[in-house]
Amino acid sequence: KQPLILALDIGTSSVRAALYDGEAKAVPRAFAKIERTLTITADGGSEIDADEAVAQVTSARGEQVGCLEP
Repeated sequence: KQPLILALDIGTSSVRAALYDGEAKAVPRAFAKIERTLTITADGGSEIDADEAVAQVTSARGEQVGCLEP
């Protein structure tokens, strides 16, 4: 079996994850996107809860592993 590459995009509005094979081709059905919202602070800043961010990354990664199971 070829090694797989997990690509994570931890962005402002979502966390996305995709799997690619050793030739940089996307693995079919191996894509996850988890939407998120920011908390606006009183001074106009934006915050993302760190625990929630870690949970979203873990969830996106779990979806990728799940798509490989028979």
